[in-house]
Amino acid sequence: MKKALMLMVTVILASCTTIKQLKNQDIQNYNKSTNLIEKNNLYYINSKIDNKSSLLLFDTGANMTVVFDSTAIENFELKKFGNFGTVTGADGKLTDLRTFTAIFENEIFKSDNKAFAFIDKTNVKCKKEMYYKGVLGLDIFFKNDLNLFLNFSDNIIGNISEDEKTKITNDGYQKIKSKCKSNKVYIYLNINNTEYEFKLDSGFLGNFIIPFDEKLNFEGFDSLVYEGSLFNTATSTTEGEENFYENIPITIGDINLNSTILVSKTIKNQNAGINFIKCFDWVIDYEENSVYVKKNNIELKSKNNENAFQYRSKINSENELIISAKQKGFSEFNLNEKIISINSELVTESNICEMNDLLNKTQKWSDLNIVLANR
Repeated sequence: MKKALMLMVTVILASCTTIKQLKNQDIQNYNKSTNLIEKNNLYYINSKIDNKSSLLLFDTGANMTVVFDSTAIENFELKKFGNFGTVTGADGKLTDLRTFTAIFENEIFKSDNKAFAFIDKTNVKCKKEMYYKGVLGLDIFFKNDLNLFLNFSDNIIGNISEDEKTKITNDGYQKIKSKCKSNKVYIYLNINNTEYEFKLDSGFLGNFIIPFDEKLNFEGFDSLVYEGSLFNTATSTTEGEENFYENIPITIGDINLNSTILVSKTIKNQNAGINFIKCFDWVIDYEENSVYVKKNNIELKSKNNENAFQYRSKINSENELIISAKQKGFSEFNLNEKIISINSELVTESNICEMNDLLNKTQKWSDLNIVLANR
C-alpha cells in the first residue's frame, strides 16, 4: 500500500493580510491545454512561481494551492506573509499555515498576484529531496466561463469553451450526478446498492476511501486489514485500523465496475482517489454543476495486492526505528517495538534511514535477521 498526501484548508480567523491577498488575486484562465506528467501513479503540472520552474502535484482534493519548499521561491524571506488559520489533514489534525503572493504561470493559467499557502515539509528526517514543490489546488480553476477537461487517455489537462464542451461530451460522455461548491467537486456512486457521495481527490493514491461506520456492511467481500500508522496526511500520520476490501461492485452513471475500497478508522474524508479518477476522462462545468465522464482504457483495480507488505517501520520522535504498521493476524512482531539490529548490523544514527528503507522495501521480514529490544 502506498502512502498518500491528503489535504484540505480550513479558514479560522484569517489575518487582514491574508484576506487582502485572497481578495486581490487576479487569475487568467487560458483556453489551452498542457501535459499531465505522471510519476509514481500521481499527476503533476509544470509551472513557474516568480519565474522559477516548479513541478506541482495536481490535487483536486486541495481547495487551495500550497507550496511545501521555500527554495521554490526567489527571495522567499522577503515575502509579506499573512496568517491563514489552519490546514486540516484528512485525519482531522490541524496545523497553522501562512500565505504569500507570487507571480504564477503555466500554459493554462497566469496570475501576477496568486495567493499561496505555505507549509514547510522540508525538515523531515530521512526525507529525500522532493521532486515537486507543492500542490496545485482547485482554487486556480473555475474562475471564468471555461470548463475543465481532464483527458487521462492522453495525459492532458485543459480549459475548454462551451462549444468545445458540447463537441467533446457528444462523443460517448454521460452526465452523472454531481455537486460543485467551495472549490470542490463531488460525485455520487452506487456501491453495493447504496448511494455514496465522494469528493474527487487526485492527490489520494487509491480508489475509494470511506470513514468507518458501524452501519457499513461489506460482509462477504474479502479484505486485507492493517493496524498502526499507515498514511501521511498534510500535517501528521494516522494511527488506527484500515480495512481494504476487494471486488466490490460500483456503478457510476450506467457503468458497472468492481473496485477495491478502503474503509478507514483514521481518515475522516470520503474521497475518490486518482486510481479511480484516471480510469475516466472528465469534463467539469463548475458553474452549471455538470460533470461528464467517459470510460477510457485504463483498468480499475479491483483486487488487493497479493504481495502486500506484512509490516512497516518508521523513525519515531525519539529517533528510534520502530514497527509502525502490520497486517492484522501477523504476530511475529508487535506495533511500536524497537528494532536494534538487522542482519547482524546495529541500527545507528548514521544508518537508521538506510535501515528504514530496507525494511519498507522488504515484503517478507522473515527474509531478514531482525533483533528487537527487550526480547
